Amino acid sequence: MRQASISTLLEPVAPTTDARPGITKMASGQSGMDSWHWESEAARKIGGASEQARLYLKMMDESDYAECLAPVVGPLGGTVLDLGAGAGSLTRHCLVPGAHWLAVEPNQEMGRALGGLRENLSGRGIQVDWIPSYWEDLDRENRLRGLKADYAVAFNMGATHHAADRLYDTMSTSLPETMIWVVPAQEAPSSFCLAGYLPEEFWGETCVPAYRKTLEQLGASRQPDRIEFVDWTCRLNFSSRNTLLDHFLDRLDLSRKPSTVEKLRSALVHKLDCEKTGNVVSCPKRSAVMFWYRSSLV
Repeated sequence: MRQASISTLLEPVAPTTDARPGITKMASGQSGMDSWHWESEAARKIGGASEQARLYLKMMDESDYAECLAPVVGPLGGTVLDLGAGAGSLTRHCLVPGAHWLAVEPNQEMGRALGGLRENLSGRGIQVDWIPSYWEDLDRENRLRGLKADYAVAFNMGATHHAADRLYDTMSTSLPETMIWVVPAQEAPSSFCLAGYLPEEFWGETCVPAYRKTLEQLGASRQPDRIEFVDWTCRLNFSSRNTLLDHFLDRLDLSRKPSTVEKLRSALVHKLDCEKTGNVVSCPKRSAVMFWYRSSLV
């Protein structure tokens, strides 16, 4: 088995057509909220992966996610392996001069956004390479084994609480000095970013904080060395009230439940009228920042 290097990691990866592991759909009656994936039914319903990516990027820019999380994650230097990198909503605020950011991200819209960061990052002495791949495909081809990354990170990535054991095993093969995950920890839905804005009667799922699922999946031998909890606010300004309402109705897939559609629409309109924030919606979030250090990675 060949030892990984940055050059082999940057070689084109042959995509698999298999269903992505760890992507699950809730049982009937649980509001139809999917575990997130760029190719999920939920993404397609709102215009596909590219449109959903643009919405996500706008939301992260308008939220205080990076402002609150970056001081806890701390500076990232050397070789930084970032799985599910998106456009680096958090990572890019933590990189220090001299860092080499290996951004593993399958979504093309996110990749274009990463490209737009290159000039600014270069001016800060930071190199970025976009690797347009799913982490599962890198794992399948053993592209990470023995990479010797200084940091291996996964921030707000569904696999941290849907396939935590496999993700841990995959990331630990890169022999990082430090591994860091950011996992949803709020006692509210984590199915999609603004789910916590919904009136509780529409949550539809048992709200077990995602990080607890992570710890359970990891088992006793893979527990993090340290966990920090950070509160922040997710926020998005929609272009119109109709767009706002459609966003929530589409995500909940209530097309066959017209009475529930009207009930939810009325509840949202009432909430918006009471808050008097125009078309801006926000909800409190909490993240668990998990750290592992080289001596404990198994």
